[in-house]
Amino acid sequence: MTTNIQCSGVSVPAKTLMSTRKKINQTLDSLNLPVERASLHIIDTNGPLLGGQDKACRIVVEISNGQCIVLEDRDHDVEPLLNRITSQLASEVRRKNQQVGLLSKIVRRALQGFPNVRG
Repeated sequence: MTTNIQCSGVSVPAKTLMSTRKKINQTLDSLNLPVERASLHIIDTNGPLLGGQDKACRIVVEISNGQCIVLEDRDHDVEPLLNRITSQLASEVRRKNQQVGLLSKIVRRALQGFPNVRG
């Protein structure tokens, strides 16, 4: 799995980027589905002169089964934005894992009673 982080018009300290990449990788390692790639894009939507919630962040996680996790958020400060988006990713991964667990349980129950099939 590769994790790509791109910044456009936003200055993000290298330490923050490394920490964010580590959080993303640790979170995705706990996903019970194989991940092909993850990309995080951080942009300054209003340019350097305008204020407001002008930092936008989007993370896209491509899962091998064709599914994607896509999360977006905005803030005026990039570090809380990155912390929030990685927390949202962790919540989404927990939800996906629950879905996979439920599906496995349903399949095991459906296969009970079939000879020569182990669930």
